[in-house]
Amino acid sequence: MLLVILIVAVVMLASLAASRLQQTSASMEQITGTVENTSASSSEANQLSQSAAELARGTGDTVSQVVTTIGVDAGAISP
Repeated sequence: MLLVILIVAVVMLASLAASRLQQTSASMEQITGTVENTSASSSEANQLSQSAAELARGTGDTVSQVVTTIGVDAGAISP
């Protein structure tokens, strides 16, 4: 009888361990999805910031050309 009780206990513990392992696996899949989304968002943000920096440099160059073209003393327009 004691052997049957021990076998039942081992089976119950194994079942509990399997259930927790499935929960852990599901959580890991969610974490993986979150990391992939974060990585994609980070790459997109990096590309956007590079585009913004290029646009700002281009705008600065354009303003410098206008100032040069109209002959304004750059010191005269500084606040």
